[in-house]
Amino acid sequence: MSGKNLSKGKKNKKEINKGWNLSKIQNPQEKRKRKSKRFFRLLGTKLVLRKRNKEDLTIDKVHRFRTSAMEIEEKRTEVHLGKVWVKDGQIYCKESSAHFPTITVSEGMHLYKNGKLVKKTTVLSEKDQIRVDFPNERKEASWSIQLHPSKMEAILNVEMGYQKVHQLKDPEPSAHLDLQIETKLKMINPLQATHLEQRMKELGINTGIQPQEIQRALNATESGQFIIAKGLEPIQGKDGWVEWASEFFDSSHLRSKEENGIQHLTSQNFVQSGQLIGTIHPPVPGKAGYSVTGESIPANSTKAIQLQLGKGTDLLEKGSKIVALLPGRVSIQQSEEKLAVCVIPRYYQSGHLYNRAGQIQFYGDVEIKGDVDEKAVVEAMHDIVVHGMVNESKITAGNHIIVCKNVLNGRLSAGKEFTSVMELGMILSQVSSQLHDLASAVVQVFQSPLFKKSDMGKMGIRSLIRLLLQKKFQQLPSLIKKLEKWIVMNEHRHMVEPELKEIHSELVDAFFNLESSPLKDVADIESIKDRMEKIRVYYSFSESNNAKIIIPYALNSEIICSGDVSIIGKGSLDTKIFSEGRVEIKGVLCGGNVYAAKGVVVEETWIRGKEKTKISVPLGQSIKINHAQGGTIIQIGSQMYRLENEKKNVHAVLSKEGTFQFL
Repeated sequence: MSGKNLSKGKKNKKEINKGWNLSKIQNPQEKRKRKSKRFFRLLGTKLVLRKRNKEDLTIDKVHRFRTSAMEIEEKRTEVHLGKVWVKDGQIYCKESSAHFPTITVSEGMHLYKNGKLVKKTTVLSEKDQIRVDFPNERKEASWSIQLHPSKMEAILNVEMGYQKVHQLKDPEPSAHLDLQIETKLKMINPLQATHLEQRMKELGINTGIQPQEIQRALNATESGQFIIAKGLEPIQGKDGWVEWASEFFDSSHLRSKEENGIQHLTSQNFVQSGQLIGTIHPPVPGKAGYSVTGESIPANSTKAIQLQLGKGTDLLEKGSKIVALLPGRVSIQQSEEKLAVCVIPRYYQSGHLYNRAGQIQFYGDVEIKGDVDEKAVVEAMHDIVVHGMVNESKITAGNHIIVCKNVLNGRLSAGKEFTSVMELGMILSQVSSQLHDLASAVVQVFQSPLFKKSDMGKMGIRSLIRLLLQKKFQQLPSLIKKLEKWIVMNEHRHMVEPELKEIHSELVDAFFNLESSPLKDVADIESIKDRMEKIRVYYSFSESNNAKIIIPYALNSEIICSGDVSIIGKGSLDTKIFSEGRVEIKGVLCGGNVYAAKGVVVEETWIRGKEKTKISVPLGQSIKINHAQGGTIIQIGSQMYRLENEKKNVHAVLSKEGTFQFL
């Protein structure tokens, strides 16, 4: 391209200005852009200058800091010259031209200088290679799960392990340094949740797990035991029981009472007809538990109370209430299997009893408020209580005899003359069993379709009973005759309860006079059986094994008892005592003979004139006398011994060689 067309000089300058002005008018936006660019160029220049100034200042500060640190290090190096120190478990030293630092090794560490073991003190230089070893002290941890034999608990036993971590202490720089060890104990818990869970599965532990206890064991820092699972003990049930309406007693229904300084017993707690005796409660079932392995643990089995109702009692309100049918004393006999209850009627004599007023013979209890005198006779199947004295009279009871005052020239007998009651009990039990089996047989035959179609079925129960007596129950008629014989033999002794006679009469009518028998159905047989069972229970309370005689004083009398004899007052004078139990005399024994099958205890013995005071027991029993006068005769088995002199605290037994031995 030719340069001729180019403008030059002022003309060109004018043209340019003109074009510029024209452009400003035509494009104001371009103008704004150009101004913005110029502004940012100026601002950038200022920022760069400012940044350069700041960097210069920073470089200056770093330079000055480095200079200061070097000066401090040089100063410290000058301070540490000829010294040794420990920092963060590492040994450092600085030697000087005039001094080398030294260290001494303490017990429990191994110091190696340039690969050689140093045992005592050594000199260090900066070129030495130093290594310190510590003994490895470690106890292994362990754990186990112990399952209780009953499987009611799972016990986790944790034995913590540990590791001793040793480190050198950091002392100040010194020309000589005794190395010291700082020891830290690091506990090791061996438990892991997954391992513990696996072991519990292996042992079958799946019930009653205790999460909180497991977590406590996982976080434990000390050894210990942790119950990680608990079984549930079964809730035991309760057998049926009787809630008594009052404080009743069995043959020990007599309470202690003191009158005129003499301790004796008086009867208590009599009931009236219709009075509530007790409430029968059914058994309360228990609730089963479980072991930690999920096995069920049953509760104890419970049973209803086996109640035997005796004479004078009945059940009401669906068999839940025991009620008295007649006035008398409630007597209770309880064993592990059965509970027997009966109401024993009482004959009450309000004043003295003399021979001219007649004798008392009663099949229950007899209570006499006054004396028994002038050869009077009192007989009772159960207990006799005399509030006064007995003088020249005879007292005979099936169980207890209690005399509150003296016995003079009397004869007391408890239990010995009523052994035939046991025979009656056996007869009644056998008859009752036969009646029960007979009733069952009648029901079974009645239910047979063949019997209903037969001629025998049309004739009714009497014909069936006749057939059963001939074929299967031949013993029943003979037992009824045996019962009749017992009644005849004992009626004169007033041991025959009136209801027993009635039952015997019903048995005769039912099974001997079948043409006019009152039996119409099985319920009639059951009714006779139930009444007989009550009488049997009633007579069982009269058995002589619990008989007892309690009196304050006896003179020239005879005492016979199948149980214990207690003389609780002044003692016994010229009296014969025979006991199949134990004899205890609180006062003085003077004259007479005493025999006790289960041992004798006497407070004091006297000898008067030529009369003998003799005490005898069978072989194997002992005689105790607190204060024995010389001349007292004691006999054990066939061996007899006479105390020649006064002796206290006598406790005589017979040795294996058959000689007397005083303990």
